[in-house]
Amino acid sequence: MSESLGNLSIEQMSVQNLIPGEKTASEETQRCDDALLVLDGNKHEWARTDCTVRIFILQEIKTALLQQSEGWAEIAARRKRLPASSTLKGEEWLAGPLPVMATCNGLIETLSKMENKAFLAQLPYRRVAKGQLALKVFPHTLGTNFFYQV
Repeated sequence: MSESLGNLSIEQMSVQNLIPGEKTASEETQRCDDALLVLDGNKHEWARTDCTVRIFILQEIKTALLQQSEGWAEIAARRKRLPASSTLKGEEWLAGPLPVMATCNGLIETLSKMENKAFLAQLPYRRVAKGQLALKVFPHTLGTNFFYQV
C-alpha cells in the first residue's frame, strides 16, 4: 500500500493529502485503489463496532468534511476547467460535500435509533398484494422529495 494509507488519521485524509500536487491519472487511480483496499480490510471491524462509536466516527467525518468541503469543490471545479465565475461550480457542492454530509446525518439519525429498532416506527408502510410489508425509505425528507422529484 502506498505510504501506509491505513495509518492516516481523518485530519490527514484531506483532499490535498490524498491528491497532492499534480499527479498522473494512474498515480491517482493507484492511491484510490489503495484507499479502497484499506476500507475493504476494515469492513469486518466496522461491522462489529458499537453504534455509539459509529456515531462518534461519523461526527468526526462531518467535522473534517466541513474543513475540507470548499477545497473539495474547488479542486473538482478546477479539474473540470470551470471558470472561477461559473455558476456550474455550485454543482460540485451538490455532487460532493453535500451528499456526503446528508449521508452522515442520515446514518447518525438511524444509528441513534437502533435500540429496539426505534427507527422503524417513523417509516410509513403498507401491505402489497401478496401480503408482504413494503416500507417507504426514500425520499426520507421533504428536501430529498423536492430534489429528486419523486
